Amino acid sequence: MIVNCESDEEGIIPTKDVIKRMAIVDGCNVLHLCAGMGLHSRAEQQMFDQKKPDAIGLLLVVKKLFEEDFDVRIFISFSYMSENKVSNLFILQEFKSLGILTVVPPNVHDDIAILEYASQVGGFIVSNDKFREFKYCQKILECVERTIRFKFKHLKRKINEKNNRDDNDNSESSTSSLPRKKSKSDINKFQLGMELQMEIDQDLCTSNIKTDEDFLFIYSYRIRRSKYRQIQTLNLIKVMIDFLQLEYTFIHGIKPQPLDYFKGHIPPSKFSSFLVHFNKHLRHQQENIFRIY
Repeated sequence: MIVNCESDEEGIIPTKDVIKRMAIVDGCNVLHLCAGMGLHSRAEQQMFDQKKPDAIGLLLVVKKLFEEDFDVRIFISFSYMSENKVSNLFILQEFKSLGILTVVPPNVHDDIAILEYASQVGGFIVSNDKFREFKYCQKILECVERTIRFKFKHLKRKINEKNNRDDNDNSESSTSSLPRKKSKSDINKFQLGMELQMEIDQDLCTSNIKTDEDFLFIYSYRIRRSKYRQIQTLNLIKVMIDFLQLEYTFIHGIKPQPLDYFKGHIPPSKFSSFLVHFNKHLRHQQENIFRIY
């Protein structure tokens, strides 16, 4: 069979003999493994003396997978869709609105939902869970064997003290960008408090027409993908990171990095309000393009 095809209106059709499998993310596992590691999580930990699962870790995982051009589906137990249970819940809510996050109902085991869906679409799993208790049939075992591991590395916040001194000496613009009572510092390289370390094993994450019997099966799912969805998700991830950065810099009196679509240093109380500014900016850009043509 000849696999070389052209793109269509719905998305991108694979043109090579090796195509990428869908990534099935064990959301609960990711949330727990980064508990207390994010900048915001550590602040909560100091206040309430507890490590709270943080959706920032999931943000980093999904960002990595979409940048690597994988289709992604996340599974989260119903009980985790609560601000009392998870820090930065808005990340989960936004992924759900995009249609890439499935909330598993209370009467269903989330591991079973993950394994069954991975088996259904021929995908690979992103989790540190070994799923030992579910290796009861060959098809499930094959899914478990297609699991990639990951870890989060704790990062310390770095402040550029040189820029801080320069701002105090002779910078009017920096003075106007922050309340006078707050210190003026620049983030040398803003981090979300942790770094994702995850190696993509091509043998586990792809299907080859020459060696894999499920190639046509994987191909049937891959051709349904939408390039627009990929761009939309990556844009949303960028905006969520911008929001987290602005929120953190305001709390700690650090000079925020300038944004094209949001002026000022005080973040809205809700991410949805912040997203409105980005959408307006995006529409304005599109209108300008139409005017040029």
